[in-house]
Amino acid sequence: MRFINSNLYFMLILCLAFSAGAQDSVSVWEIKRSIAAQQDYELTTSSGLFLLQSPIKRTSFSILTYEGFGGGFKAAQEGRKNSRVSFESEGIRTIKKLKLWGSFSYQFEQNDSIRFSHRLNNADPAPFYYGSQKAVHYSRTDYQIKTLATLPIVAGISAGLGLDYGMGDHYSTNDPRAALKHFRLIAKPELIYNKAEFAIGLNGTYGYGQNEYQVDYRNKEYYESASYPEYLNYLVNGYGMIRDALDFSDRVFVINRKWKGAGLQSQAQLFGGTLKASLAYLLREEDFERGNSSGKYASRENYGTFDLHKWDAMLKYNNDSWAATLTWQKQEGKEYNIRLGGNNYLYHTEKADFNLINTRMLQQKKFELGLLLSVKNENQVDGNYEIKRDRSMAGLGVMAGREWINNSLNNLTTKFSLAYHVPFQLDFRYNPEKLTSFITQVVLPDAAMDKQGYTTLNAAAFYRRKAKAFNWQFGLEGEYLQAEKASAISELTKYLPGHQAYHFRLSAALFF
Repeated sequence: MRFINSNLYFMLILCLAFSAGAQDSVSVWEIKRSIAAQQDYELTTSSGLFLLQSPIKRTSFSILTYEGFGGGFKAAQEGRKNSRVSFESEGIRTIKKLKLWGSFSYQFEQNDSIRFSHRLNNADPAPFYYGSQKAVHYSRTDYQIKTLATLPIVAGISAGLGLDYGMGDHYSTNDPRAALKHFRLIAKPELIYNKAEFAIGLNGTYGYGQNEYQVDYRNKEYYESASYPEYLNYLVNGYGMIRDALDFSDRVFVINRKWKGAGLQSQAQLFGGTLKASLAYLLREEDFERGNSSGKYASRENYGTFDLHKWDAMLKYNNDSWAATLTWQKQEGKEYNIRLGGNNYLYHTEKADFNLINTRMLQQKKFELGLLLSVKNENQVDGNYEIKRDRSMAGLGVMAGREWINNSLNNLTTKFSLAYHVPFQLDFRYNPEKLTSFITQVVLPDAAMDKQGYTTLNAAAFYRRKAKAFNWQFGLEGEYLQAEKASAISELTKYLPGHQAYHFRLSAALFF
C-alpha cells in the first residue's frame, strides 16, 4: 500500500503542474456545449499529431463523478448492484514550441454479489483468472496517468511521445479474501510531418505490465474444505475451470503482459472542413505463471500463453455544420494451454460504428441532431469444454442535443438518445455432459441473453456557471435498458437474469 500511496502523490503533483497557470477555460466551455465538439476533443488527446493540430493552446479541468448500475439484464459476472466514484483532472499547456497534455484519474468501484470474476476487467478476453461460486462483495481501486507531448525538430517535422501508466488493487471482502495487484507502463513515440493543409504521423507502441493474483482464506474452515464448496476459488480458463479447487501451490498466479504495435494518423483540410484518419495495430502477449502463497514462486510453473491481435481504424470529417465519424475494430485472440497441450480458447470480435451529427443555431442557441448505426460480431470457442458462442447484433439510434440557456454567465444543455439493438445471428453449442458450475452460472445465462433485442434510452442535463476565478459544470445523466421478453433459446429461458437495467451518473466539474 505504501507503493500505491507514493505513486499517488507523484501523480497528483504532476497533475497540479499541468493545471497551474491554465486559467483560460473558454475553449473547454465551448467544447462542453456541443456533442460533436466533445467527440473531437477526445480524439485530440489520442495522438501527438491531433494534439499538435488542435487550436487549443491552454486549458484545464477536473471532474468528480458518482455512478450507479443495477438491474437484471446484465452479464452473469457483473454485480447485482454496482457503484463507482471517480476523479479525473487533465489539461493542455503550450510552452514555447512544446505542447503538452496530461491527465490523472482515480477510480473506486464496488460490486455487490459478484461471482467467478476476480479479474481486472470483465470485458477483458484474457482466459485465465480466479473466481468463486460464492456471490461476494468486490472492490476495485485504479489509478491512471497519461501524458502526451509534441516538439518541432526541424521545419515541418515534429516528434511526439505518449506515456500511459496504470496501477491498482482489487479484492473481495468475503471469504476467500483474494487480492489482485496490477500495473502497466506503455510508451508511444511518434514522428510527425506537418504542413499547413496536411499532416501525417507514424507511431510505435511498446509496453509491459503485470497482474498478480493472491488467494488466501481468513478462516481455516474454508481451506479447500468440501463442506464449503461455494467459497473455493477456481482457476478459470476460457469457458471452463482447469482446477476444481486450489491447493497450496496455486495460491499466487501472475499474468505477464507485453504490448507491441504501430499506428498511422493523418489530418487534411478538405471541402471546407477537416478530415482525420487513423489506422493502428496492437499485439498483446501474455504468459501465465503460478506459485505458492509465500510469493516466492517456489513451485513456479507456466500454465499457458495468450496472444491478442487488435486492429483499429477511424475516419472523421467535420465542418461548421456536420460531423461524421466511422470507426472499425477487430480483435483475434488465441490461447495455448500447456496443461492441455494445445490451443484451447479462441476469441474473436469485430465491430463498426457510424454517427452523423448536424449542428445548427435555433434561437441563437445550438441544436444538434444525430444518427447512430452499429454492428458487432463476437465469437468464443472453448475446445476443452466443447463450447461455441457466436453472436451478432446491429443497432440503430437517434440523438438530439439542445441549448436552453447561453449567456455570459450561464449555460444549460440537454441531450437525448434512443436506440434499438437487434440480434440477427446466433450459433451456440455446448456439451450437456460437460456442465460445470461455471458453465451453468456464467455461460448459459449470458447465452440466454444473446437472442434478446433491447432498447436503450439516454437522457442528460448539464448546467454551467461562469465565476470570476473558476467555471463550474454540474451534470445528471441516466440510461435505461428494456429487453424483449420473447425469442430466447427455448432450453435456456430459465437462465435469463432479467429484462431491465439502469445506469446513472452525477458529476461536478471545475474549469480553471
